Amino acid sequence: MELLEQFKNKEEMTEVRPDKFINGITHLETLNRKAIKANYNRQLNMNGLIKAMDNNGEVELLRFPITFSMIHNDTEVRVVFMFNAKGETAQLDMSFDDYAELPSISSTKD
Repeated sequence: MELLEQFKNKEEMTEVRPDKFINGITHLETLNRKAIKANYNRQLNMNGLIKAMDNNGEVELLRFPITFSMIHNDTEVRVVFMFNAKGETAQLDMSFDDYAELPSISSTKD
């Protein structure tokens, strides 16, 4: 019973409003290649994603805001990011180091 109590009292390991974004399609492709190499569960079909992003021949977003993040399997971070102006989202797993290096939305001035 002690182990169950420890689990119940464990701090939440999610962020529902992370202040991070993926900086462009090249950065997204790099993170995806790393996810494939590390054999993470959440990887992207880049051709399908780019097709879903397409708005009459143009990709709408140059930055992909992270809308949710959580520690997954105690080995990586799973993120949900928005990939178009309609608010559609996708998931990607990444290393803790890659997540820590993501740029901050609040520090970006454009």
